[in-house]
Amino acid sequence: TVPALAYEVDFINRIEWSAESSHVAYSTVSNQYGTSHIGVWDVVSSNMLFLTPLETSVWDIALHPDGEVLVALTMDDEFEDIASVFDVTSGVLLSGERLTTSAESINSIDWHPDGKYLAAVVRNEDDTDEIRIWEMLQDYSLELVMSFEVIGQPSGSQLEWNAAGDSLAFTYLDIERDVSAVQIWDVSIDDGTATLWNTYFPTLPEGMPSRFTLSGIAWSHDGTRIAAGLTWSSTQIWER
Repeated sequence: TVPALAYEVDFINRIEWSAESSHVAYSTVSNQYGTSHIGVWDVVSSNMLFLTPLETSVWDIALHPDGEVLVALTMDDEFEDIASVFDVTSGVLLSGERLTTSAESINSIDWHPDGKYLAAVVRNEDDTDEIRIWEMLQDYSLELVMSFEVIGQPSGSQLEWNAAGDSLAFTYLDIERDVSAVQIWDVSIDDGTATLWNTYFPTLPEGMPSRFTLSGIAWSHDGTRIAAGLTWSSTQIWER
């Protein structure tokens, strides 16, 4: 049987499998009582490993590839984005790292497949946008290792590494065309370089508003295709 993952007053906004498919992690948005939750469910034993209430909003979660820690993107009292690292088994908070100032914002985070790096799309104070990549150190703190400016405005951005860890895809709003699209960047962390490889624009039905039409993206396991979910209950797939 599958246990309820949220209370009646909760709304699940993120859900993610562990790499070995043994755990499901999820988060909820703040409910009417001002409380959100993050939790991890063991699908083998059908037990909740932990369920932690938070007095703040949770914007995104990222389950580490080794399945041992979970990063939750939250916001503190000064409206600064915090990466809170939790132990998956116990729910113990291992670290809390401030990633932005109050004038910046992050919508999406994702672990590099090797588990060493965490990437995020950041909206800067001057309305420019960039991708930042941090390395997780032994004490679970995060150290910025590289960043690069991206084109366009993140549109409810979702960010995802491919399985090889050499390309990043994210959704954004193309201001000039007034349309949501997907950018693919080739990234070398060792060299500190990033190159825009391609941009994909969805094919829209006649009369469909072009803005904010992309609700999610996912790489195929072999990295040859990128799928995008669209807000009119459709999916489009592009070749890499």
